[in-house]
Amino acid sequence: TAARWAEEAARAGGEPETAPVEEEAEMARFRAYVALPEQEEIEHKVLEAKKRRLLDKYLSPQMAEEQEAAKKLLTGA
Repeated sequence: TAARWAEEAARAGGEPETAPVEEEAEMARFRAYVALPEQEEIEHKVLEAKKRRLLDKYLSPQMAEEQEAAKKLLTGA
């Protein structure tokens, strides 16, 4: 990318700028502080997704309705 900037500056008749190098250095220092899930939480989500895929694959529509009704009764929703 720095070579491209120098090439563009040469075509424009000017000196290559140092901004791209500074910009790349700034990006290298950049850190994003975000909360990451714990390993156990990730494993739980993966297991839930696998269970859901298996249920979708082997569960009949009538059984799915019965399961949904039972879930609503248990959660009170």
